[in-house]
Amino acid sequence: MSIRAKLLLAFGVVLALMGAVGLAGRQATMRMDAQADELFESNVEAAVELGAAQSALWELRYGFPQFMVAPEKRQEILDSQAKFYTVIDHNLRRYAAGQRTPEERKALAEWEQAFTQYRQARPRWFELYGAGRFEEAADWRAKTTTPFGAASVAALGRLIELQDEAGHARLAQADAAGRYWTRLLVGLLVASLLVGILTALLMSRAISRRLHQMVAALKDVAAGDLTRRVDVGSRDEVGLMGTALNNALTQLHD
Repeated sequence: MSIRAKLLLAFGVVLALMGAVGLAGRQATMRMDAQADELFESNVEAAVELGAAQSALWELRYGFPQFMVAPEKRQEILDSQAKFYTVIDHNLRRYAAGQRTPEERKALAEWEQAFTQYRQARPRWFELYGAGRFEEAADWRAKTTTPFGAASVAALGRLIELQDEAGHARLAQADAAGRYWTRLLVGLLVASLLVGILTALLMSRAISRRLHQMVAALKDVAAGDLTRRVDVGSRDEVGLMGTALNNALTQLHD
């Protein structure tokens, strides 16, 4: 193999390794971008949605004591219910459409059951209390809206807790993936450098050693000694030069 072919092969191997580094870097970037998008959509947006729903739920629950202590705001309290229902329905619908774990799906079903019961029981209490039937309203509230409301709060709190756990798990996965890609890129880069350095050292050593032999042989010729021969050892340009020198020395000696 000629020196040119050896150099091309060596540089080809180094370039291939550098290309692998670039490809791995691109894959790592794409993967991290995908994980960041997933983390944002599945956890950051989910946290906002659940937080908005929780705030609207507490606004609904505050409507009971406000209705009792502020008669002048009763119609406003009744009218505002639709707005809070819309906020809750919108955010929980978006939350349910995301990538949810089986535990989150179970908690979501519990929430839907509890909140549906709470929502259906509310109008009757306002009707009874507004008509001055306070004892009946208190009894209805104790049997329906209070336990149903508490169950809704607990279910929503469970969803928030599960979402937080899922977020930490996804973050841990993203960190592990980041460490893996970092190690892979560093390994490929180190391998590229080592192969390049090793190739350069081996080739330079092999070429310089044979050239030194030829220089020594030529010095002996200059001194009148025609017995020196060089070790060829290869069929590249330097080896062909050594063969030609040996032949020339032989002819001169003869």
